[in-house]
Amino acid sequence: MEGERMLRQRLGRPALWLAGLSIAALGLGVAEPAVASSDKGSISGTITLDPALAGSTLDGIRVFADSGTYSDFADVEDDGRYEIKDLPNGTYTVSFGADPKWGGDPLLLAEYYDDVYSVAEATVVVINNKDVKGIDAQLSRTGRLTLSPAPVITVTSLAAGATLWSSTGIWSGPSTVTFAYQWNRDGAAISGATGASYLITTKDRGHAITLTVTGSADHSPSVQRTSAAVKIPKVFTSTKTPTITGTAKAGKVLTAHHGTWKPTPSYSYQWYRNGAKIKGATKSTYKLATKDKGKKITVKVTGKKSGYATVAKTSAAKKVAK
Repeated sequence: MEGERMLRQRLGRPALWLAGLSIAALGLGVAEPAVASSDKGSISGTITLDPALAGSTLDGIRVFADSGTYSDFADVEDDGRYEIKDLPNGTYTVSFGADPKWGGDPLLLAEYYDDVYSVAEATVVVINNKDVKGIDAQLSRTGRLTLSPAPVITVTSLAAGATLWSSTGIWSGPSTVTFAYQWNRDGAAISGATGASYLITTKDRGHAITLTVTGSADHSPSVQRTSAAVKIPKVFTSTKTPTITGTAKAGKVLTAHHGTWKPTPSYSYQWYRNGAKIKGATKSTYKLATKDKGKKITVKVTGKKSGYATVAKTSAAKKVAK
């Protein structure tokens, strides 16, 4: 066992043990690095088992502390206590689990401090010339999803025929997380919409679309998360291309006519000279200036209504006399 301890100190890899590999079987070992006693500390705590495992023992349960350059472990006593002594100052990731080679329950899930299953989520323990106590864990055969964010819907267009894309974010649990998808219209499941993306249809106009993601992992209850809603706008049943009336001559006034839109929106205007915006020309009329001579004048009318897709229409050009 001492040879195994020294090799783990050399490799700094408790993850090897978490993967079920036996370093002791390699029969290798190196001397501990020399560290002043004043630059050391310890990590200690108590290991318990899930109440559902009443009657089980703590045989073969070990605790590892890994700083990346130095690693050590301690066996758990019959009463659940452990202590990893003489750890050089540093920041340690602490992991817990049962080693079947030493009588441990092979169905117990290995975990990191504090109650997570991936090293990325682990809460680190800092040794700085002191003993750190209370680094406890409760081991179980049943885990949980420790990260389960709500999905996010990515929108490039809200028109019928456009695609909504989903991002699940990063989930984490005792094993690889798999996902099931269900798209919803106003909270009700859309039949057959069970992929990671969704094609908007005309039925969605005026309704709220959400995505419910169910994450599942071995040894863990499934978790459902639902995205924020994306409102699909209605569309105007009728729009018109604007027209321009008036004499196309400097000093004269041109008038834009938006025509009849259904339902009736609010209208805004922007006049253009040879395709470039005319600064300040945002009314339904425009007085031609000297600089407009010989130029082509157009007007864009934009219709807006709450709950409807905004539409912009541009008139035919009117050539101003030189």
